[in-house]
Amino acid sequence: RELGRGHAGLARTYAFKGMRQEAIAEYREVLRIEPGNGTIHRILGRLLAGGGELDEGIAHLREAVRLSGADPDAWYYLGVLLARAGNAEEAEQCYRKAQELGTTRLPASRATPR
Repeated sequence: RELGRGHAGLARTYAFKGMRQEAIAEYREVLRIEPGNGTIHRILGRLLAGGGELDEGIAHLREAVRLSGADPDAWYYLGVLLARAGNAEEAEQCYRKAQELGTTRLPASRATPR
């Protein structure tokens, strides 16, 4: 587990410096060591989707909510990616779940008055 933390720290540093591919490689290494780490699945999913790898990003966020179902950010970001993929209905379900779990984040479509 200590080794996984080292890789996660390095991944965060790479991500902060804009070294996306290096960050992805380090997060993948964390998951090799700790495959049940929902937080890392969430982070990696967002990073992948941000680089255009939407399907893989969604897969990691689905795994994050499976492993860490009480993480409102995992639900929220899964909703964001599903909306981006055109799955508005499932995205809305994810947003609702995130709100039930206490998120303060709102998708742009809900933040504007109707």
